[in-house]
Amino acid sequence: MGGGPGRRVLGSGPQPLPAGVEVLVVGAGIIGAAVASRLAAAGLDVCLLDRLGPAAGTSSAGEGNVLVSDKVPGPDLALALRGVELWHELAGEAGERVEFEAKGGLVVAHDEKELDALFTLAESQSQLGAHVELVAAGALHELEPALTEDLRGGAYYEQDCQVQPMAAVDFLVRQFGAHGGRLVRGAEVVGAEHDGQGILRSVRTTMGTVAVGTCVVNASGPWAGEVARRLGTGIPVEPRRGHVLVTEPEPPFVRHKVCEAGYVSTVHDDGTGLACSAVVEATRSGTMLLGSSREFVGFSRELDPEIIRTIAARAVALFPDLARARLMRAYVGFRPTTPDRLPIIGADSAVGGLYHATGHEGAGIGLALVTAEIVESLLFGRAPSMDLAPFAPARFAAAARTGTTSSSVLNVPNEAVERRTARPPASAVLPPHAAPRRQDWPSKGCSRRFALGATSPPLPYLLARRCCGSVSTVESSWLHAAAPSRELCCPTASGHGGRPERAASDGGSSAGSAPVLTASST
Repeated sequence: MGGGPGRRVLGSGPQPLPAGVEVLVVGAGIIGAAVASRLAAAGLDVCLLDRLGPAAGTSSAGEGNVLVSDKVPGPDLALALRGVELWHELAGEAGERVEFEAKGGLVVAHDEKELDALFTLAESQSQLGAHVELVAAGALHELEPALTEDLRGGAYYEQDCQVQPMAAVDFLVRQFGAHGGRLVRGAEVVGAEHDGQGILRSVRTTMGTVAVGTCVVNASGPWAGEVARRLGTGIPVEPRRGHVLVTEPEPPFVRHKVCEAGYVSTVHDDGTGLACSAVVEATRSGTMLLGSSREFVGFSRELDPEIIRTIAARAVALFPDLARARLMRAYVGFRPTTPDRLPIIGADSAVGGLYHATGHEGAGIGLALVTAEIVESLLFGRAPSMDLAPFAPARFAAAARTGTTSSSVLNVPNEAVERRTARPPASAVLPPHAAPRRQDWPSKGCSRRFALGATSPPLPYLLARRCCGSVSTVESSWLHAAAPSRELCCPTASGHGGRPERAASDGGSSAGSAPVLTASST
């Protein structure tokens, strides 16, 4: 299987499916590319296979986060700290090609409860190697002058970084090719053959069968559960959908990655409902990326206007200057999520010759290089640099026998977690007469772009007209209720179906084109 419903094709040129290979890596996102590149550099004969191509799925829908700030003390944080070290090493080699920025992250608290919990978490993280500076309310504006005054304090994480995710995948795939690796696009895993001992010996794909000498590495992201099933086993990985909003380029006024304290809780929340918390950061091109949301809705790619409204409201509540920004587009991606919110890295407990490298939730970019390092150590029989038991696939079989899971628990009172019945903060609530209106939204199968036009409204006025007939209006004018509404047109022949990819050169901007809000469904 490997990869998702993306459009962009990166990396070295494709090759035909080989008859046999030492290692077959399924999935050419950031995890698969990192694993394949590392194993090829170690001298193994590696084939990287994807049903579409490099960065065609989750890796092209992320913000490129390399974070320490959202990691719970324990195995999660240990993995992240090593991941940051490896990204600094790669950045030294890659130079500007992956747009690595050691910008730091700022987590902010709205009230004393959040602040106490944040400080407690930060102190625990610091004891395990995280570089954290506690920030009083009066000092927040030294780090972020444009922040709202209505905050109680925060924590600054020096080690938080950002990369351009598609550029990073492209770099790793090119490294992989330089080491003799073979990239196969357009091949979907459909089955496997095992020997009498249950060891995986060959993989059937839509392009033919490939014999496997050493192992298969399942790095298929949110599709990894289905790939595992087709290979004769099972792992509990589900897609957790998230929305991202992209503004038109703005003069720089956000210096770091800034998020609400409640963001950490949304990452590790073991519930199944919707959770939203503000995350704001700028790209090198000047576009602003706004998040975040988390929900289990399968692989539905339909944009949810209520979620878009909530993300925008929370972002503007943090940075009031965003009220003048214009939304260029919005899209969704799918995080590969496990029941305990920890990744699955290691040998399958039922099928010999099969390894998994998946389930990183929203941390796949940051944890890609350390995951590759772990897989290499396992294949070569080297002692790992950390305890791998928390990431072992077998932990879920053990949990099923005992009726327990090793869930990641974060005791943070989270006023910033939004459920569908919750409302934006008081500073951003619509007056009763200006409540958002929602009628029809683009139907399943509609994949056209909605142009806002040269005179598109500021961010608080998110409007859309459904193409294919029926009209819809989605307004989130909670800051400027008296603003006139505008209608949007749908190009009849845009030629650009599906979710927009974030261009490696501009961080998602579309210079010279009208700002767009893209709605798609598969």
